Amino acid sequence: MRKVFGNLNSSKLRLTFVGLVVIIGAAIAVYFYLNIPLWYFKYDTGINLPSHLSEQERQQFTDRWHEILNMSDRGRNDSLLYNDIGILRSGYGDYQGAVRAFNLARSKNPQDARFSRNLAIAYANLNNFAEAEQAFREAFRLAPIQPEYWLELGELYSFKIQDKEKARLFYLEALERSSQNLNVVKAYANFLGDIEKDYSEAIKHWQILADKDKKNQVDYLAKIEELKLRIDGR
Repeated sequence: MRKVFGNLNSSKLRLTFVGLVVIIGAAIAVYFYLNIPLWYFKYDTGINLPSHLSEQERQQFTDRWHEILNMSDRGRNDSLLYNDIGILRSGYGDYQGAVRAFNLARSKNPQDARFSRNLAIAYANLNNFAEAEQAFREAFRLAPIQPEYWLELGELYSFKIQDKEKARLFYLEALERSSQNLNVVKAYANFLGDIEKDYSEAIKHWQILADKDKKNQVDYLAKIEELKLRIDGR
């Protein structure tokens, strides 16, 4: 009988101990959840500035770091805080850290297309083009009328991936969605002339710019003359 009671008491002690462990663990989890911006960035992704930065640059990044950690408007679920820290980390070349921060921002507020766009750029800087395109496409899904997202993807395929056919499709998509936004027209004109070497088609788009942007018309007309000389020199 004593042995039975002894076993019961031992079981109760074990259950009590397990219960205390669960309670303590839950308390720690709640603490970290409530303090996640400070905890995450201080202990998991604290800034480690590269040695090539000047003392002034290091101070600027450090000051900005503290500004972000103490920002009053952190966005929905602290998403803006994570986004800003990703931008900061990108600024000094820590793209892996930027990816972590932008992913956190996106998980906290999945409907903000800016976070997917920033994530895409960070992936592109890591030469992870598959993930970059996927993140860009998520940005398009959330903000289908934002031509700059298509434009940036076109530039990614032009200069980093060097897939001219895909780049052309993305530029055309940007033109269509932006109703011939002049910045997009200019980017496409440069693509046609510098990458595709399609000088005749490039001239058409530089002419659109010359007709619509009188302030810079002289520069655009000079570009047209330059392309005409390239055609004659073939």
